[in-house]
Amino acid sequence: MSTQTTLPGVVLELLELIGREATSELVNRLGGTTFPIPMRKTSIGELRYKVLADVVGETAGQALVERFGGTNLYVPRCAKELQVMRDADINATYVRETNAGRSSAEVVNELARRYRLTDRSVWYILNCVLKKHCQVTENPAIERAEVKRWVLAVRATSKGRCIWPGMKFPGHADTPFTTVSS
Repeated sequence: MSTQTTLPGVVLELLELIGREATSELVNRLGGTTFPIPMRKTSIGELRYKVLADVVGETAGQALVERFGGTNLYVPRCAKELQVMRDADINATYVRETNAGRSSAEVVNELARRYRLTDRSVWYILNCVLKKHCQVTENPAIERAEVKRWVLAVRATSKGRCIWPGMKFPGHADTPFTTVSS
């Protein structure tokens, strides 16, 4: 994903080592701090491990101990980058699921529960992603109201296909009537 190149190197390593969910939780709860990764050889080390495991889970905690044990790990905040990645995941899931025939409302409700957001927040994210990636191919002076109608038209179709003439997305030059794919 292109947003990963903006992440600090330690976060990229964490993503590879413990996965997106555990990394996100680590950044959300310990971001902006230095956390001593224990080696688990003393009672204090065990206490620190329990704190770490409470944040990222046992499996990810053990992976962190194996890789960083005995060092101080600075956990960057990078909240904006993780939010961009989350929004891209929400959009990709929405497109995939609606293209598979699921209703938009069903997919949005599931995404809201998965990411602990309101359904309105998920719709807002989807609208922002669609507007941001929307490129006008025939009429560069398209008005905001037309973009809004287009977004509503995409949302209203059963398979999420674009039905607004003259619109296309990056990576889909061959078909002017497709959805955003990440």
